[in-house]
Amino acid sequence: MSNKSNTEYLHDEGVLNKSDLSTEHVEAIDSLSKLEVEQLKSIHDNANKDKDQPVGIFV
Repeated sequence: MSNKSNTEYLHDEGVLNKSDLSTEHVEAIDSLSKLEVEQLKSIHDNANKDKDQPVGIFV
């Protein structure tokens, strides 16, 4: 992961759409650890094989 915020990183990876998030949601996502963020990405990747829809994070 680079110096991007957790929200930016997950958005760029296709895990979530940051424009759908409230300020509170962004703050909560950005407070997650790197490990937690990577786990969310892994869940998305495994649950979303051959599809292009966000999975698992509908806040």
